[in-house]
Amino acid sequence: MSEQDPRAPEHGAVARSDLVRIGLVGLAVVFCWLRVWEPFPKLDVIGLAAVPVGGYPIYREALVDILSRRMTMELSMTIALAAATGHPRGLHRPCHRVFRADR
Repeated sequence: MSEQDPRAPEHGAVARSDLVRIGLVGLAVVFCWLRVWEPFPKLDVIGLAAVPVGGYPIYREALVDILSRRMTMELSMTIALAAATGHPRGLHRPCHRVFRADR
């Protein structure tokens, strides 16, 4: 039986970097919702920046899956997100579409 890396988190433990990433994405959602910074009328820059930050672990896993020629849930989610963000209205106020029914 091989020994585990002592620096690796225990099963079920959450890494500090994951907590920071989740906190940043949560803060970005609040900033989107409150319209803190909108330099362009049809593009939510904060929402655009939050997409790669929040999805980094999924994108990393999807890249490994592509290189291994496997179709997994992570790869499916990455394809769906790419399709949604590539659509002309995909990044048009993404937080507002999710949280506000009047928009």
